[in-house]
Amino acid sequence: MGYELATVRNSADLEACAGLFGEVGGPTLIDCKINGDFVAPWLAG
Repeated sequence: MGYELATVRNSADLEACAGLFGEVGGPTLIDCKINGDFVAPWLAG
């Protein structure tokens, strides 16, 4: 038994792995790399 995985560093990477969300047949790991120079508005509070 294996699992699907993807590494996401930017929005293009996220779009490229979008198919993983619709075809879930087992465990899926999305490794999201975080850029400390960008802070989401809801987090900056």
